[in-house]
Amino acid sequence: MLAGALQCRTLVETYLRRIEALDRDGPSLNAIVSVCGQALGRAEELDEELAATRQLPGPLHGIPLLVKDCIETVDAPTTFGSIATAGYMARQDAEVVRRLRTAGSVILAKTTLCDFGAGWFSYSSRSGDTKNPYALERDSGGSSAGSASPSRRPSASSRTSSTRPPAPGPSRPTPTSSTSTRSTRATTSPPGSSPASSRPRYEPHSGHCVDRHPHRQRRSS
Repeated sequence: MLAGALQCRTLVETYLRRIEALDRDGPSLNAIVSVCGQALGRAEELDEELAATRQLPGPLHGIPLLVKDCIETVDAPTTFGSIATAGYMARQDAEVVRRLRTAGSVILAKTTLCDFGAGWFSYSSRSGDTKNPYALERDSGGSSAGSASPSRRPSASSRTSSTRPPAPGPSRPTPTSSTSTRSTRATTSPPGSSPASSRPRYEPHSGHCVDRHPHRQRRSS
């Protein structure tokens, strides 16, 4: 950009077209929940400032960035992935966004996430499902669904088909229940340990172990 070979507005327009081609049309990844309304205006300001001063205003001059839709921005709704907050507009940018803008970047759009970032899957009541660009019949996982999806470039097969072709090479034999390593590991416990069915299980949401046999008497230490 300093050499004049590329303008910030041109770069932003290129990525906006890419969002239309891959996120809205084509494979319809659905990774972007909203586009920031000031993106093009900000790009023009940066181009004018560079032309006037011949100096980059910051280390991220003209770089388009996506932010997760739980980070507040003044030029696009911050919905936290939920229809309950679909109309929320922040009065000021989050600190990280303010610093990114100060460094010269252009906040281009907001990426999808599951409701309030509280899940393992991509589904959001605000935006629906976000696709995996390498296997369109699958989702990209959560909670940062949209942040993960556009970071990978869809393969040619993903752009034209919802079914990913098998990888080249010799086929692997399907393990049977008698020879499956996974089955053996699931049913065999190390010497001196209790069977898997009697060991406490971990509840990720509570942060505690829950005993499968609450009636069992525990030994005092």
